[in-house]
Amino acid sequence: MLSRSSSIDVPSHDFHSDPFILYSQALHDYTLKLWTESRRIAEEKARGRVTRKEEEAQKRKECERCPGRT
Repeated sequence: MLSRSSSIDVPSHDFHSDPFILYSQALHDYTLKLWTESRRIAEEKARGRVTRKEEEAQKRKECERCPGRT
């Protein structure tokens, strides 16, 4: 098993200024933001569909109780 000390040692100041690592972190943050926003929108749409179905069911129940219906 490899220990962390046997891996390549990169000074911390180089780690935070490595362009590849900075790009990777920025891409990760951007992707996470997009994914989170798409999940939020999908959940809002799902809640809207449920609400509409409940409202339609309520209207149907009210209409069934309407006088004058045979």
